[in-house]
Amino acid sequence: MKRFYEQNILLMTFFLMVGALTLYFTIPLFYKPNLKALLEEASKISFLNIGNFKPEPVEKLTFISIFFSMPIFGIIYFKYMRPFIDLFLERHKKFAKFLSYPLITLLVIVIIFPFFFKMKDISSPYSELYLFAEFYGSYLYYLSIIILTFLFPCILCTRERESFERFINKYHFIIFLIMMLIVLSILYKEHYPTTLLTPGTKFGPLHFNALFYSQYQLFKEHIPLGINGVSNTYGFYPYFLETIFTKMPLSVISFKNVFVVLIGFTYLFAYLFFNKVIKNHLLSLSMILVYMYYMSIYVYSISYDMYFQYNPLRLIFPFFIMYLISLYHNEKKHYLFFIIGIVISLAILWNPESGIMSMLVWFTYLTWRWVELKAILMSTYKILFDVAKTFLIIIMVFIAFKITVFYIYASWINYENLFEAITMFSKYGYFLLPIPPIHPYIGYLALVMLSFALILGNIQKKIDVGLVLFGSWSIATFMYYQGRSHDYTFLSVFINMVLLMAFVINDFLFYGYKNSIIKKTFTILYSLVASFFISSLIIFITKYSFDPNYRINTMKDISPYDPDVAFIKKYSKPNERVLILDSHEQGLLYSATGTIPVTSIGLVDMFLKKDFNHLIDIMKNTKNLKIFLSRYDLKVFKPYINDSCIFKKDDKVSLYYIKVNCE
Repeated sequence: MKRFYEQNILLMTFFLMVGALTLYFTIPLFYKPNLKALLEEASKISFLNIGNFKPEPVEKLTFISIFFSMPIFGIIYFKYMRPFIDLFLERHKKFAKFLSYPLITLLVIVIIFPFFFKMKDISSPYSELYLFAEFYGSYLYYLSIIILTFLFPCILCTRERESFERFINKYHFIIFLIMMLIVLSILYKEHYPTTLLTPGTKFGPLHFNALFYSQYQLFKEHIPLGINGVSNTYGFYPYFLETIFTKMPLSVISFKNVFVVLIGFTYLFAYLFFNKVIKNHLLSLSMILVYMYYMSIYVYSISYDMYFQYNPLRLIFPFFIMYLISLYHNEKKHYLFFIIGIVISLAILWNPESGIMSMLVWFTYLTWRWVELKAILMSTYKILFDVAKTFLIIIMVFIAFKITVFYIYASWINYENLFEAITMFSKYGYFLLPIPPIHPYIGYLALVMLSFALILGNIQKKIDVGLVLFGSWSIATFMYYQGRSHDYTFLSVFINMVLLMAFVINDFLFYGYKNSIIKKTFTILYSLVASFFISSLIIFITKYSFDPNYRINTMKDISPYDPDVAFIKKYSKPNERVLILDSHEQGLLYSATGTIPVTSIGLVDMFLKKDFNHLIDIMKNTKNLKIFLSRYDLKVFKPYINDSCIFKKDDKVSLYYIKVNCE
């Protein structure tokens, strides 16, 4: 295959794309699920408006089938079609010589073409950069893009680069460290300030509150998560962080500080992973810089408040696990196998979505490591044996975690509660949006298939472990987009496209033809995109420093002088058990007033009827309970409250004081 390596890689990519299109159009013809039954089932378990549920079992099955069928299509091409294609190309060498050009042109069109279509909410993943360029003044911005775009491939692909490479090889970690501190300081100052949003805006601190409340109730009253049938949205991360907050007081600021540090560790693990699997330090350094800058821009583009749900919550463990797997691949130390299994177990407990994705990446690596097409039965045995060992480690860690929680909190956790929110979103499609037929995800899938073709092309060598790990991670995180189908969710995984381009360059730099048209094309594409992000650092510094009107929402402190805080303090005492019902600021108000939550699930995390009914029971049956209800959530609880129970309301604040059992 070496003689026609590039042509076969491109032909295999298009063969995979044809197979994917076949499944995309045929599965909906034969699979007709009963959506009405799913909606009826959802209405029985959730108290939310049934109109918000839009299940997509056809789309889910389609994309899962596409990803799981890729090995089958690849093996068909690799084992049965390639010999005939090689024979044809051998007989028509002139045709073979020029075949790469139309194929790579078509692939680039597939990747870029969907970006010209307007998405549902934003024009393209580059829209924020267009915004930056317009504000900043385009001359210096575009000049920096042009310089970087042409400088990078010249340094990467020419022989006259030794002195620059020596500098990068010597100081790449220092450069990364400096840039990471710059990015984190900008985030800390500009987007993660010491102030929070007013509750009267569209979202308020909704995202931040969703994470903060679970941590606060565990910290303040040691109410364990995952007990008494109470579900949890983002996982058991508060158990991990509780050890930190036993050493420092928990507040909005300390919680934010811890998560900014976790973002730093996420970037560090990503850097270690890239640096381990990418042989060219300039390429690996540019990848981590692009990643840091993009995630900073992504946060600005989607969030109305401090948004930690994706970075670091869903990213810190996957990058750490991919780094550990790359170490294991090189060193083959058996103790690393058990460390990886333990870390994957903790990742599932920390956040089940990203933890399960990391487990799938590990299983993909084990399959790639052991597969031998000539000895498929032995390969299957080795793969299943390692998978079984991993599951055994996970079971042992889960048992140890359950015993530990019982020892500390005197309560048994129920692991079913860890996965209830995922089931509701994935199976019943809560707040799901329709997947458009023409969208940038088409280019995303095309790049994934090119990566998979490269993996199969080197299956006997088993040397490009980075592409295996990050390619499988890109597949796993695409399902995160499919499970939400929102453009802003696609923005969270879009960066994988950029990094996959770099892995393609790395593959052809060291494993393919040195003068490959694929390498040259993707070096230019990657350089262009990388230039956008790297050169935008100074742009979002100036924009967010000198454009105070950019923020849609008004900022203010959640302080003792806040009217809502003063209102709660007037009718309660510190460390008193009260019920604050405010989906935007529930945890923040508890923290500011020093009161104790009376229930272990936050209002923003409440989706299931059993949780809602449990809350109503608390409201009706708890004697002398003081309830503070936000006027924005009054509509939800109005049917359960008699008008005469509203003991006090004040136009200056957004809360009602409810007197329990006042009839």
